Amino acid sequence: MAFFNGTLGNDIINGTAFDDFVYGDAGNDTIRGYDGNDVLAGDSGNDTLYGGNGLDTLYGGEGNDFLYGEDGNDSLSGGSGNDILNGGLGADLMVGGTGNDTYYVDNAADQVVELFNSGIDTVYASISRFAPLEANVENLVLIGGAVSGYGNSLNNTITGNGLGNTLNGGAGRDILWGNSGNDTLLGMGGNDILYGGAGNDRLDGYATSGVEYDDLYGGTGSDTFVLGGDWGVSYRGNGYATIKDWEWPSDYIEVRGTASQYSLRRGNFGVGTSALDTGIYFGNDLIAVVQDSTNVSISRDFRFV
Repeated sequence: MAFFNGTLGNDIINGTAFDDFVYGDAGNDTIRGYDGNDVLAGDSGNDTLYGGNGLDTLYGGEGNDFLYGEDGNDSLSGGSGNDILNGGLGADLMVGGTGNDTYYVDNAADQVVELFNSGIDTVYASISRFAPLEANVENLVLIGGAVSGYGNSLNNTITGNGLGNTLNGGAGRDILWGNSGNDTLLGMGGNDILYGGAGNDRLDGYATSGVEYDDLYGGTGSDTFVLGGDWGVSYRGNGYATIKDWEWPSDYIEVRGTASQYSLRRGNFGVGTSALDTGIYFGNDLIAVVQDSTNVSISRDFRFV
């Protein structure tokens, strides 16, 4: 194994084709492991570490570091600071440490470990996620060919890409951004904000129990605002959805039951401007408010399931 020590300055250190141990010391260092199973430690400073080929171990240390495992099943540890961790190819372990960390996930076997209450952290995923976002991570951004993403129990922000995404907020007060594409947004528990963006989107706060107030923005396209389904009628009792940008004749409201079970009442519900709103009632339960619009018709705009 070859050993390399940096200086107190800003170093550029290149490893060998064998197993290397490289210690950057102070300064903003750039370290490349190249071939072999390397151990790269940046120490203090804002360091840039490239693992290269092999099963590499990268330690950022103090500072805002960039860690890139490249080939192989690598282990990356950011340490303190706002770090960027990208394992590259292989099944990688990425541990952020303290600070606002950013992770890139491109393999279903990648692992992200984030400390409790240690900054606002973000995963950029180029693969679809069918399991909840890793514990203690707040934000998820879909990139590349990823089409689905699921939140965790925190207050998440989940952002789609240009494909037809399915975004599930999970528990917590979540913000879902569909962006372009025909997206399905599921708020689940908590008071959520759903933005469909461009495309023909389905926005569903999925308020099946408890008290929940969700804001639904369809964006452009022909959007469907879901107020019920196989589970029954959403927003029963306290709570309701606010449809923030109703656009007739392109948008629809999807409900459970029959037309005779629903009624509309016009008035100002205090959710937008001084313009009149439309309240949607299931029996005597207010389940939704169409903000700043009275151009809503049960026979014309409702779809029953």
